[in-house]
Amino acid sequence: MTEIQSSSQSEKRIVLDPTGLYPIPPGYIPITTEVEWIQHFGVSNSCWVTTKRLCDWATEWLRVWNKTETITEIKQDPRIVFTSLFHPIPVPEWTPQQLLTLATKLDFYPPDQRIAHLIAEITNTNLQIWLASPSIPNLADWLLIEIPEEWRVLERVWQQQFSEHELATYYQTEDKLLLLRRWLGIAEPVVTLGKYPLPIPDFLTQEFDQYWQQQLYHSEGKILENLNPTTQVGMERIATLAYQLSDNRPTWINKATENKLSHY
Repeated sequence: MTEIQSSSQSEKRIVLDPTGLYPIPPGYIPITTEVEWIQHFGVSNSCWVTTKRLCDWATEWLRVWNKTETITEIKQDPRIVFTSLFHPIPVPEWTPQQLLTLATKLDFYPPDQRIAHLIAEITNTNLQIWLASPSIPNLADWLLIEIPEEWRVLERVWQQQFSEHELATYYQTEDKLLLLRRWLGIAEPVVTLGKYPLPIPDFLTQEFDQYWQQQLYHSEGKILENLNPTTQVGMERIATLAYQLSDNRPTWINKATENKLSHY
């Protein structure tokens, strides 16, 4: 019968991988049969046991010998890991290798911040945006990030964590671009979030200018009379468009409006 009582054995580490998917790191002896287990347990380096049948057998063996505390980790099927992490959002039809690659990354992240870290790494975006608490500035930053379709599920999981926040309606939007356009006032219905706190993003400047050109022409410049420069996003661009309009339609811009625009 194998002797397992030596003090050195308490320093050995046992990892059970019933999935057989995970790569075996340096320092571990791969165990694929009962014979290899008997040969190496407590004698060689730490052991990495593969296949469900052998993991079940090794667990029972350790239980009989009162050594279950030597089990360092039991690897889970990556799909089970993500099913739990994503709930209630279903896991995409990722391949086992894709799931394994992502699950391996999770091991290096703080348990309560895994989705934020994973999104930031995969999309090469600012981690602080994904870690920050919900706020108007954070919402503005987040809406500028375009996530590739294959990773949108990660973003949807991240969005769900704000379901009880007062900004939940905005954080759980299914169309970030539309929400951003509504916030900029160039799509209906306009959102009541106050002034958008960042410059007009480059990918929307053309649409923003076209929208305001139409507003200026349709109102014959009168829309400027009711604008509040302190709350109107993109005031500098609007002023530039108004000055261009006044070159062709000087009677459309009155003195009060001209004074209002002079600061821009």
